[in-house]
Amino acid sequence: MPETPEKIEALKNRWLLDPSFGLMRPQLIEALRAIQDGDRHWEEHLEGVPYADEIENGRDLRGVDFSSIRGMGLRFMRDGFLDLRNADFYRAHLEHSNLYRIHLHGANLYSAFLDGANLRNTHFHGAVIEYLSLEHAKLHQVDLRGFDLRTLKHLNTVDMAQVRLDDAVLDREQFLQDNGEYKAYNEIRAFNEYRTARVEKRMSPVAVRYFEEAREVYLALKNNLLSAGKYQDVSWAACKEKEMEKMLLALHIKQGSYHGWQLVQRRLEHAGYSLYNALFKYGENPWRLIWWALGIIILAALLFPLSGFYVGSPEGAYFMSYAEVHSLRDWFATVMSGLYFSVITFTTVGYGDVTPVGKLSHTISACTAMSGMLFFGLFVFTLGRKVAAR
Repeated sequence: MPETPEKIEALKNRWLLDPSFGLMRPQLIEALRAIQDGDRHWEEHLEGVPYADEIENGRDLRGVDFSSIRGMGLRFMRDGFLDLRNADFYRAHLEHSNLYRIHLHGANLYSAFLDGANLRNTHFHGAVIEYLSLEHAKLHQVDLRGFDLRTLKHLNTVDMAQVRLDDAVLDREQFLQDNGEYKAYNEIRAFNEYRTARVEKRMSPVAVRYFEEAREVYLALKNNLLSAGKYQDVSWAACKEKEMEKMLLALHIKQGSYHGWQLVQRRLEHAGYSLYNALFKYGENPWRLIWWALGIIILAALLFPLSGFYVGSPEGAYFMSYAEVHSLRDWFATVMSGLYFSVITFTTVGYGDVTPVGKLSHTISACTAMSGMLFFGLFVFTLGRKVAAR
């Protein structure tokens, strides 16, 4: 669980001699110099630092703002941020630390605790990050290409906006939430902000930004999982990406970003997202179309006898409708004839041996035929796209 704001502030201030000027305790400066020099006993410099006794094992650097340690005789990279390359942070406690743009190339972070830490633009190239604890950490704009992320802890609570994954190794199981759903933290944060804004009856540009970040996260996950050949997980990420696009479109419509004919187009597009999700899960489940097709065929078969239809050749045609039903056997024969008529209409075969009667049957026939053409086209398209992706 994340710490309270008061606790986080206390963790940060423990390293300051004078909070008003940001002066660092000399113990911390000596410890950081020892880290840079590769001294394995650098934690000895931290003895006597306030509430260091709260941690029984591991090295206690909770709350340190590494990005603001300047002018202390420490090495800095060209971009002006601290150089901690090849440093050994084995099992170090770095909760709520600010590691913004810190260079950790080749550093050993095995089993380190970075819960609640700010890791925006932190450089990890060649570092050891196995079994890293990242509960509620921020990984903004971090390059994780080439890393095996399957041992990272609490990845389902990490802000992963603009993270580069590419060939990184991870699983969808790492995004399993307590309620049994697979979601990235960025989506959860976006929906929380959206619901809060609705309750308070206000517009929320922040929600738009959060949903944009969530869409980018799912896009990165989709491309990563596709390159790894995890096609079931790819479908999950692709559906989530479309859901974020749908929410973004709804927010822009609500906030008045579109006007006139463009607004009509966007509303139709939003309705299309809902329809595509219901029909075949944004194209990720073409087999769902078969069940929809069977439902339409059966529904049409039950509706055709309401106004009736002729069956047979013009010389010997006979009329069938519910009005002509006098027994269970007649009802069964009528429904089966209606099912036959529904199938040949849906598949647009049209043998000509069944003729609809009345406006209702004509309307049902037209809608069934149009649905058949649409469904076959969608099925071939989505199935072909998924096969090609593999």
